[in-house]
Amino acid sequence: MGALAGKGPDSEREPGILHVPIRVCSEGIAAILTGHLLSGEQVGLGFTSPDRLAVVFGSEQAWILVHLQALHALLTPRGINRVQIDPIAVPASPRPRQGHHRRQAGGLGAVGSRGNVCTYSTS
Repeated sequence: MGALAGKGPDSEREPGILHVPIRVCSEGIAAILTGHLLSGEQVGLGFTSPDRLAVVFGSEQAWILVHLQALHALLTPRGINRVQIDPIAVPASPRPRQGHHRRQAGGLGAVGSRGNVCTYSTS
């Protein structure tokens, strides 16, 4: 699907600007993808470049540019107080888990977005 925002060089150099994966639910509506730590804590996800995001989600993943402070402002009302920056994909756990979720380094488990708009998880 690619980026919904431009890939300008300033986005990779300006401190605090992150490439945030999204799920397009319907025309004009998108949901920010979040993750869960193994502890169950839900976290925001942000990447410092489109290439780092593509390592985890693939090159067709939609994303938007969001400043870290704005991302916190969007997530805090949902009870999400932590953002994982540049999580790296690792092999899934061999034991079965409810749902099939991609696992991330640093104890990051499921990736998805929950709320009134849509739900999504990687397989």
